[in-house]
Amino acid sequence: MSEMKTQEMKEELGLLDINDVMAITDWGEETVRKLMQTDKEFPVIKIGKKNQVSFEALKEYVKHRRIKRGE
Repeated sequence: MSEMKTQEMKEELGLLDINDVMAITDWGEETVRKLMQTDKEFPVIKIGKKNQVSFEALKEYVKHRRIKRGE
């Protein structure tokens, strides 16, 4: 399968790899790796050795993990 077709399919599924998550969230590599490997709440999809997360699931994760100041 061509690289272009693979990229199109990835975008359609909305799957993000560690580099995508780092770019979107501005989190460091160590933080993202730790979340993907140890946080049971993080919506990681493991396929072989590759960890991915759907964009929609990442949005929900971040939305529900926000700390409300003053509470």
